[in-house]
Amino acid sequence: MFDRDTLLELQKSELNKQLNSQLLDTAALFQEEAIPAMLVPENFSVVGFENRLEHRTRFRGLFSTEDIKSFVAYVTDYVGDETPLYANSQVFVNGDSMSATAILNVGDLIVPGHCDHTAKLSIPKTAAFKALQSVCGHRQGQQELSDFIEDWKDRITVEGMSGEQMNLSVAINAVRTVTVERVREIESSIDQFENSASVMEREAAKNKKDLPAYINFTCVPYAGLSEVTFKIRVSMLTGDVRIGFTLRVVGQEEHDEQIAEEFKQKININLNELPVEVFIGGFKP
Repeated sequence: MFDRDTLLELQKSELNKQLNSQLLDTAALFQEEAIPAMLVPENFSVVGFENRLEHRTRFRGLFSTEDIKSFVAYVTDYVGDETPLYANSQVFVNGDSMSATAILNVGDLIVPGHCDHTAKLSIPKTAAFKALQSVCGHRQGQQELSDFIEDWKDRITVEGMSGEQMNLSVAINAVRTVTVERVREIESSIDQFENSASVMEREAAKNKKDLPAYINFTCVPYAGLSEVTFKIRVSMLTGDVRIGFTLRVVGQEEHDEQIAEEFKQKININLNELPVEVFIGGFKP
């Protein structure tokens, strides 16, 4: 006579056999070979053992790169006419993050893929563009601004207050030596009925006419894209103990749009001859 625990184990074992048989029958409806998984008695969970087989059941993975040519080459290897592993693939381009993701086994509406074989491209900012962004948008001291102009002088031209091009050495020296003086002005008026006087103090920069008004900075913003010339407006701050400057790129949003558009076009052109659909945006399977 079996005790209660033994009977439960026998029931569980028999149910497990039935469930595994149903699982294999279901798998046969979708593919010729049985899937490497089975139901186990413990909580009747599905356990995969693909990692114990000699080979994986299908190819999948993520390829990531910062190089446009490598991204295109990888996609070509799997979607091109010579090695048509996948009938079609889709690429999603994000201009804000300057990235592109190719989903190689996306399939279609009739035969959808698993969407787990992908290639991702994220093009990096160049050192020059990082340097430009580091000095714009916040206060710069005289030393910081003069160092920036001197360090990147091969990429810089400077415009003076009247729009003329300045000698870089003169501009650097002007930034380093400009001083501020406090000016006291007294206005007074006397008429038949009253006397009045006002005192106003202001700060004025000495030799400010020698300072740069605009800095033109030419660089490749992202690896693999074209050169861009950024026009930077220079403003001086005198309301503190030490003189400061703020730099602002003129038309920054327009520059961002043009850079993103060039990136999108570059992806389109390079993948134009492949059976690949290119979309602007993102996709989450």
